[in-house]
This record gives sequence, structure tokens and C-alpha cells, in this order.
Amino acid sequence: MFALILLLGTPSALAKFAYPETAKVPVQRLLKNLETRVNRPGFSQEDKAMQEFQIGRLHSMAYALKTEEAAIRKPDPAGDSEGGFIEPFYGVGRPDYQQFPVTNIAGGASVAAHDHLQQAITHLRAALKLNPSLIQAKLGLAWCLDQSGNKF
Repeated sequence: MFALILLLGTPSALAKFAYPETAKVPVQRLLKNLETRVNRPGFSQEDKAMQEFQIGRLHSMAYALKTEEAAIRKPDPAGDSEGGFIEPFYGVGRPDYQQFPVTNIAGGASVAAHDHLQQAITHLRAALKLNPSLIQAKLGLAWCLDQSGNKF
């Protein structure tokens, strides 16, 4: 009984979620970093498949959001454990299989977006060729093919 009184008499602790600091960088810069990683010597086939998936996912994001900028986590001033590579930051708790809402914009942006969609399809297919069991690449490819109008 004493424990219950003590527990109820204790003020509740409030916590606030600390959202990571992000910065906007050009999509092409992120693509260059990811493509450099794919060609790294010593990468396993599964690692290469995951990098191809990440490249495809970045292209699909650029297509869906009709943007040439993406968010990254701001580098840690204490040091970068990734060897200087930057990666896109899609948001806290956003799983690999969740697709992006499609933004409709007419004009020149749609041509660039179409190119991103085609590149996404190419890289997601490459990921599945390297690792056919990569389910998030299968889902991403299905979404991209649906967006392109290709139902096969």
C-alpha cells in the first residue's frame, strides 16, 4: 500500500521527442554518394542490393515529391561514422516500404520527375537481381511500375 501511495504521489515526468536536425541538399549529391558506395570494393551482394534499393528509393521520392532537394540528418560534429557519406533522411519512423504521396505539377518538372521514375525502376530491378528476397525493393518496384502505367 505504501508503494502505491508513493507512486501516485510522485509527479509525472514529461518527455519531449527530439526530432533530428536536418538540412536540404541536392538529390544529385545524394545520388553521387550512394552510387559511390555501390562500387566500393568488399561490399557483399546483399550490401550492394541494399544500396541499389536506396538509390531507387531516392529516385522514387524525387519523382513523387517533384523535387530536386532532399533532407539529410545534419552531420554529427563529433565525427561521422559513415566515412563521410551522406544518406537521405525520409523521416522518423518511416519504414522502407512506405511510399511517398505523389505531387502533381505540370510543365518541366514533370519531365525531370519522369526521368527519376525511370531511374527508380532501373535501380530497384538491379536490387532485386542482386537480392531477390529484398521485399521493400519488390514493393517499391511495384509502386513505380504502377505510377508509370506499366502493369506488368
